[in-house]
Amino acid sequence: MRILADDDQRHGVRVLARGFTGVTFRSAGTVGTLTASAPVSVQIRQRRDGTAVRTATFGGLSGSHGATHTPKVRPA
Repeated sequence: MRILADDDQRHGVRVLARGFTGVTFRSAGTVGTLTASAPVSVQIRQRRDGTAVRTATFGGLSGSHGATHTPKVRPA
């Protein structure tokens, strides 16, 4: 396991042997190869065939309960 970020605004890990990357952004920012435009939690599972499954969860991560936003997550 490799820690990608661990501060007040971002937490992220990568488990290369499992093809897993998980990052929580409490505000917009970049961690490793991911950039987010707003608070979001992202899980990426890379498959052996080179494809990946991305899952994003957002809302309530920055104390902005009830706020409407659409975070954009992209490779950096």
